[in-house]
Amino acid sequence: DNWRGEYFNNTNLSGNPVVVRDDAGVNFDWGNSSPVPGVVNSDSFSARWSRTLNFTGGRYQITTTADDGIRVWINNQLLIDQWRDQTLSTFMTEATLPGGALPVRIEYYERGGGAVARVQWTPVATTINNWRGEYLTNRNLTGNPFAIRDDAAIDFGWGDGAPLSGMDRDNFSVRWTRTLNLTPGRYRFTTATDDGVRLWVNDRLIIDR
Repeated sequence: DNWRGEYFNNTNLSGNPVVVRDDAGVNFDWGNSSPVPGVVNSDSFSARWSRTLNFTGGRYQITTTADDGIRVWINNQLLIDQWRDQTLSTFMTEATLPGGALPVRIEYYERGGGAVARVQWTPVATTINNWRGEYLTNRNLTGNPFAIRDDAAIDFGWGDGAPLSGMDRDNFSVRWTRTLNLTPGRYRFTTATDDGVRLWVNDRLIIDR
């Protein structure tokens, strides 16, 4: 009913899995432990998760967080390929998916040390004409956005409320991005926030509060 999880006692998914089980999600942080103590290695193991999921056709942001290697296929398209030894790293990409039942496959390996494997996807607003607003349910802009929307301006006063229905009113963060055509010259940039704010222009950090 969930993910078919296949676990191997090697880093290349070869041979027969030592464990095949039903996993509710691909959201694991095993630390220095084994996925199945006494059966699966705590280091030098790999896993493959597969299932068919119903998608609404449209644009999606796919996010992985892994230590070490990870690959993601949706609808038989390799969308994320980070198959290498690495410390805890997050990767994001976007893809347009057709509607209907689509096959999803995730592959992961752990070389040594900590073991983390997380995969998420979020629908993206089909058209961004203004600011691309990514709303996250933590304070450090990590993980998959709760929502991505087209914001006409960065001019909000939420008071004691939440920015979006379903989000908590505290401990959230937002990232807005946009490309603007500016006439060369001297500009004054002003921010007014509660709490933290950072502003980059032309990849230069000009306000860091």
